[in-house]
Amino acid sequence: MTVVYNTVGRHGYPSFADTNAALEARIHELTRAVFKDATNEDIADRLFAHLDGYVDPAWEPWGGEYSLRAVHLDVLGVHDALGHDNSTTRYTVARTTGGQS
Repeated sequence: MTVVYNTVGRHGYPSFADTNAALEARIHELTRAVFKDATNEDIADRLFAHLDGYVDPAWEPWGGEYSLRAVHLDVLGVHDALGHDNSTTRYTVARTTGGQS
């Protein structure tokens, strides 16, 4: 999964070891449970919604002005009875001018 932030002010998302670890921990919290009855598109939408506006306390000392632009969810497929391929497919949810897309 890749998370993309827009820089809104002089400097944007504070990309440091502790801030990235906090983001990774939040993503692990969100994905710990199985997403039942959800398509990959649904999961990407839900992850975007949960991360939109999220600010971890570890980020606050560093400042920055940023907003979530996109979430890219890369799903590694496997051959199965449904006919899935063993390839990687990227599902992207991105903010547009009018909001989430």
